[in-house]
Amino acid sequence: MEQVGVRGSQFAYKNRDPQELSTKLLTRSQESGWGEFLKNDPLDLDKPLIVQTVFELDTLVNVPGPSAMTIPHGLVPGNLRRMASYKPPTVRRFPVLCGSRELTESISLTFPDGVQVERVPPDVQSKNGPYYYSASYKLVGQELQVERAYSSRRKSGTCNSTDDKNWNAFRSVLQRDLRGQVFFK
Repeated sequence: MEQVGVRGSQFAYKNRDPQELSTKLLTRSQESGWGEFLKNDPLDLDKPLIVQTVFELDTLVNVPGPSAMTIPHGLVPGNLRRMASYKPPTVRRFPVLCGSRELTESISLTFPDGVQVERVPPDVQSKNGPYYYSASYKLVGQELQVERAYSSRRKSGTCNSTDDKNWNAFRSVLQRDLRGQVFFK
């Protein structure tokens, strides 16, 4: 289901002005700059769809001087950010449909020469019921490599109040990670 929606979006992006599209997508996270989607074929159903982008953001923080920032959102689809904002009802009377899912994000941030990165967010590994999340942050020279992975493996096609409790515990971990900051000067 997820891949069908992303394939539809990627197909719709094919004939759009790249600058107009990147401006629209960056604006949803209060970012600005330029970007582009690298070549993919959303109509090739025999291959998993991988969305790759390159983007450069306008200044996010005040420099020179000590500063910090969260990992920019850029042109990624934003599924993890949306998941972090979902809060299930406090009381669930009936089970609801839900399924298994896997998402990964790989982000490489290149800091300009002269910027000294002092601290990156800590790595994360968490399992709450069927919800698994991991994030790693590796600084190599001026490039920060971020890998995030989420999966849920279900034996049933429905979620109940126990799943909601597990979700809230997972959501707390995800929110804390997405709020993690890179400190630099």
